[in-house]
Amino acid sequence: MTTPQQSQQSPHGSRPRQAAVRRRVQTVMRDQSYDRLRTRQARYLLAGTLLSGLAAAPVAFLLGGSWAGLPVVLACTVLWLTLRISLRLVADLPEEYLDERQARIRNRAHVEAYQWLSAAAVLTAGAGLLAFIIQGKDPETDTVALSWDQASALFSFITALALTLPSIVVALRDEEHP
Repeated sequence: MTTPQQSQQSPHGSRPRQAAVRRRVQTVMRDQSYDRLRTRQARYLLAGTLLSGLAAAPVAFLLGGSWAGLPVVLACTVLWLTLRISLRLVADLPEEYLDERQARIRNRAHVEAYQWLSAAAVLTAGAGLLAFIIQGKDPETDTVALSWDQASALFSFITALALTLPSIVVALRDEEHP
């Protein structure tokens, strides 16, 4: 037997919380104050700048340490949040908040983002293996050691790619407003 409190719970949280989220989503979908960011050119510019920042973040960590890398990561975060608003959060919302067309766009973006991420992982692993082969050292005695800055660069790059690629794909692939 369920209690009244349990019957009001859903897998995604309480009903008042769902109603608040739904109101916020509807506000973002109707908000026209960001229309200048919703043009194709603006989305391309945001996505391109974000991709450039994602490429610059590991370089900043490796060349300048954490004090150089963290501001680049912060700038990428601001760019990603701006890109999400320009796309009306379509790449990130659950299906219950999207119409059929938006859900198709979101699903297609996640599949393509997964493919891009997989390709990046395979290319990185291949480059690492090639570098190991070129060095010609004994595989039994060779070890890989990462400094804090190298580990930060690797972690920030992988995490940023996983989080931002669906929004970048929507920005670059969708012909019309999401």
